[in-house]
Amino acid sequence: MKVLEFAKRLGIPASKIRFYDRQGITQSRRGSENNYRQFTEQDALVIYNAQMLRSFDMSVKEASTAAHTYALGRFSGWLEERIAALEHELRLEQMRMARLEQLRGYLRAMGEQGAGVLRTRTKVSYNAWTIGPGAFYTGATLAAMERLQEKMPFSYVTLMVPQESLLGGDEALQVRLGLGILKENMEKCDFKGTAGLERFPEGDCLSLYLEKEDPFALTRADLAPLFLEAGRLGARIVSGAVGRQYLAYEKEGRTVHGFSLGVLIETGDLTKSL
Repeated sequence: MKVLEFAKRLGIPASKIRFYDRQGITQSRRGSENNYRQFTEQDALVIYNAQMLRSFDMSVKEASTAAHTYALGRFSGWLEERIAALEHELRLEQMRMARLEQLRGYLRAMGEQGAGVLRTRTKVSYNAWTIGPGAFYTGATLAAMERLQEKMPFSYVTLMVPQESLLGGDEALQVRLGLGILKENMEKCDFKGTAGLERFPEGDCLSLYLEKEDPFALTRADLAPLFLEAGRLGARIVSGAVGRQYLAYEKEGRTVHGFSLGVLIETGDLTKSL
């Protein structure tokens, strides 16, 4: 049958039929009387097969080759590679969803209750600090920063108030800025190695949501709820404050940065369920 009739029956534009024909997917022949391309039922099967393979991101050229030369073993190899690639993509999409859920959680918390202290349990993270007072970095740190930037949103902007500043007597606090990533996400997004990164351990944590026009102008008064809650629990703060930025947004005519800061604590009952 001719190309227009063939395309109508397949539900595919004639232009795509012609394209597939030029790529060698079909085995059409020109008619002896009118020189028109003639397509057969077998061509329909081959085209639908190519369409199916293309839906799994096989290239047109590879689909054309596969239709005529792939043995069962070669298809098996391609199939296993594609399944592994899709499994990796699914893991990344799940992580991307988790990050969006974290952003939504921040917005809900700030919209419903404002800044409040949460008692949670931190997960192990790795961070690099390159901006702010006392930030010390090496070539390995800068290389890690480049890799972390490439892995956003699975990595994130992180802030830190060193323990000596947090527990010191000055009202103005030192704030360092960098990038970080959770240990549990490193393997999922193929982040290799921890050189140049500082490990923040797992543990009981008090955390606080904050909004600041300038996070580098953080004061002891901003973190007063953390100190008050630690005192109420009879807990000792055993780390600096580490957290992440969620979003920057407009509020009352100014741009504010929404972020969290958390500190590790020790209490007399370390086994108490959170």
